[in-house]
Amino acid sequence: MDKYLFPQEIGRGKGSIVYKGRKKHTIQYVAVKKVDKALQQKVLNEVRVIHNLDHPNILKFMNWYETSNHIWLIVEFCTGGDLMEMKMMDKAFPEYALKVFGRDIACGLQYLHSKGYVHCDLRPANLLVSGGGIVKIGDFASAQKTKEIKPLGQRLAVRQVSCYLSPELFEEGGVFSYASDFWAIGCTLYELYTGAAPWIPTPGQTLHACLLETELPALPEIGRASCRE
Repeated sequence: MDKYLFPQEIGRGKGSIVYKGRKKHTIQYVAVKKVDKALQQKVLNEVRVIHNLDHPNILKFMNWYETSNHIWLIVEFCTGGDLMEMKMMDKAFPEYALKVFGRDIACGLQYLHSKGYVHCDLRPANLLVSGGGIVKIGDFASAQKTKEIKPLGQRLAVRQVSCYLSPELFEEGGVFSYASDFWAIGCTLYELYTGAAPWIPTPGQTLHACLLETELPALPEIGRASCRE
């Protein structure tokens, strides 16, 4: 870790802090994620996945280190922050912006799936934006190899319930899949366009019931777009 300087905190989560860092004696900026050892398995899973990936719409992995109390993950620094931060500032986005976001996310996800991985946690906060305006998929702590995925059983009950989860994941034996990743993309684009999450339970209603009972208005057709070269 003595190769990097990281004076500025740019994010914080449960058991982790993210810094804007710089490699010493260079102008190469990086994101440095410091994670408590208690979350070691999640970090090691992220490293296992991300070091095999190389695509313009996937956050680039650089290195990782282990110290006595923490694991440090060094990844590409995205100056634009994430899509949740952008939504909080802009409230909502026009159709042309959704077309760009959707193209980049779908291209990154298509590549990830071609490598045999399911992301399992796609949401605006895990979609980073580079200085050039390219959206990149990040945070692979929950990603799984398709051949290793097992039915959830009751395990979903201990997860933080998310409005980006597809309905089958609430069922006994539900499994994450390519389809559940694409569902999460749809929910994300809906939220970015309207400014609100697609599924908001009423008092006393469960999220699962809300998913099954609420019919959303159709969004406009935004057309096709090719992946970046």
